[in-house]
Amino acid sequence: MTRLDPTLEEMAASLGPNATETDWSALHQAVEDRKLEAIRGDLRAERELPRLRPYPPLDLPNSTFKRFSPTRNRWPEIAEFDRRVDELERRQASVNDELDALKEQHRAAVLADRERLAAWVADENGQRPEPTAPATEKRIEELEANRDALVLAVLRLLDEKAAHVEKHRRRLGRDAAKATERAVERYKGLLSELEQARTEAMDARRAELWAALFPAELAIHDVGGALVLGGRTLRSVPWYISQTSAESVLTLLQADAEWIRNAQTADQRAEIEGTDPRHDPDTVWADSPEGAKVRERQSREARERIEAARWSGSRWEE
Repeated sequence: MTRLDPTLEEMAASLGPNATETDWSALHQAVEDRKLEAIRGDLRAERELPRLRPYPPLDLPNSTFKRFSPTRNRWPEIAEFDRRVDELERRQASVNDELDALKEQHRAAVLADRERLAAWVADENGQRPEPTAPATEKRIEELEANRDALVLAVLRLLDEKAAHVEKHRRRLGRDAAKATERAVERYKGLLSELEQARTEAMDARRAELWAALFPAELAIHDVGGALVLGGRTLRSVPWYISQTSAESVLTLLQADAEWIRNAQTADQRAEIEGTDPRHDPDTVWADSPEGAKVRERQSREARERIEAARWSGSRWEE
């Protein structure tokens, strides 16, 4: 039998030899009430999982965009920022995994503590069992603090990355512009090589046919070499239009190379140039120098579209 608290001990000591059955029943009931109240308090405390702290407030749009870097990262310092962010986020993921496991462990500990306490209450044999859940709660609190610190560390590092880009924007832009120019010229050069290679391949095939058929008239029949696939359809590419000339494909790719050189959305252009994207840049006075430049650019773009969309024997839309 466990020791009673002082109040109940005084109540028991006051009962002398002349105590009635009613007196002893009252004492017994007081003891039971006190034990039940203690058990209820313990169960209420142990039933509740520790309240996990939420993540620190985040500026999600900005923090998300700051993670982005070019696919081909040309700058070691930017790559280092990204490497450090990745490392911190891997550590954060590890902490989250451990937190999830500890929450399950804590839930199991609460249930086990409850069962042990219920068993002890039934026969009151030995010392009252100590709960094990609080130790897990302490570790959960430590991991929550680590998680929050890692989140803040990532945000600060992303802010440093943004500040670095802002400070060195001109240098980064010049370097990327040079790389764009080199890549576009290489693209166009490869297209020239591609055109020459296709011409050589067709000439070689014509010679092969001539060798097999000469002096018959069939030796000089045209196989449709000026058209892609000889003008046939391609089932694996349903959008492909037959009767497409090889020249038009190469012209299209040449126009694509020129487009890449200054590729940008209207919003990107407005942000870079500091203009209002709702304002049409072509809205100028017709007789002004700006108007002349616009007409010249529109004429050039129209010619490029016509060349790019020229299909041999097929319809095209400007």
